[in-house]
Amino acid sequence: MSDQLPLDFATARRRRDSGIARAADHADAETPGWTDIAFEFLEACAKVRAAPFLAEDVIEMAKAAHLPEPPDGRAWGGVFQRAARRGVISKIGFAPAKTSNCSPKVQWVSRIARAVAA
Repeated sequence: MSDQLPLDFATARRRRDSGIARAADHADAETPGWTDIAFEFLEACAKVRAAPFLAEDVIEMAKAAHLPEPPDGRAWGGVFQRAARRGVISKIGFAPAKTSNCSPKVQWVSRIARAVAA
């Protein structure tokens, strides 16, 4: 018999969703419309990027484009979930992230990338 506790995924998902909502609400309170601005930026990136990417890649591009930064980087989680739900991007696996000591993070691919003529 195992001493391991059973995992309650329903509770974990509720806590995850609650945290994502709090981070997004905080970002929108600090910069009205931040989640919409971030979503539109992610969607624009997805239209031109066919190669797989991590969230940190999009966040780095957003900083370079001088988009307002959210007060908590976790606000990006809701933006990526929204994009996935709307068919803009899809999860394809995991890859090591530079920003978290090479721990694996979700790897995404665009579902709306336009072919670029050579």
